[in-house]
Amino acid sequence: MKDKKRILNKNEENEKNGLTLELRTRKKYEDSGYKVEEGKDIEGIDLLMFKNDKTLLFQCKNHSQSKSITSEDIKIFHSNALKYIKTNDIDEDDVEFRYVVPYSDVLHKSAIKILTTDSYNCKYMVI
Repeated sequence: MKDKKRILNKNEENEKNGLTLELRTRKKYEDSGYKVEEGKDIEGIDLLMFKNDKTLLFQCKNHSQSKSITSEDIKIFHSNALKYIKTNDIDEDDVEFRYVVPYSDVLHKSAIKILTTDSYNCKYMVI
């Protein structure tokens, strides 16, 4: 419980300082050499990252309520991401999906189940 409170406080501090979840994610990948674009006009995709022949599609959810992200949320993101790669003629083998959250407690067990299997090509990240 102490750890969760510390994480919540750190997330609140980041938000107050203008370091939104999207900005923190962006910085992490830019520092690793990725070219980053905002998904401004793309439904359900917040960030797109490119490096070599690899494309990463991100959705960032800054939820703080425990178990608030369900499998349905992940399926919607997955569907939007698939629509994007088909529309833009991107090979599915060259793209990965990432669901970014401030801490893992926001994920319902149904969401974790999807995110820990390879069938959706989608992993979650805590930033």
